Amino acid sequence: MTDLIKNLIDLLDSKKAGDIVAIDVKEVTTIADYVIVVTANSNVHAGSLGRYTVEYFLDSDYKDFMYKKNVELNNPWILIDAKDVIVHIFQKQEREFYSIEKLYSKGTIIYKS
Repeated sequence: MTDLIKNLIDLLDSKKAGDIVAIDVKEVTTIADYVIVVTANSNVHAGSLGRYTVEYFLDSDYKDFMYKKNVELNNPWILIDAKDVIVHIFQKQEREFYSIEKLYSKGTIIYKS
């Protein structure tokens, strides 16, 4: 696990993101190296997690790789694409409905809270 991923997980955990899962998908897809999936407690919490994540990437070496600097934060599913890292922030109901981890099931889980 890279320092970027470890520090992002630590940040999300410190901001009370739930059920954090980090998946190494380098060997199974070309869209990213890592996927991180977290659960937010509410719409406001999801937006806050999204803002912290975007700020984290913009303050890192990934600032030039952010697909979109202005992420829609008022949504039950927030997707942040930073080229090699994709972050999914869900509210509980949406996470259960979409089961996004199944899309990446051939990857290797490198962190699970």
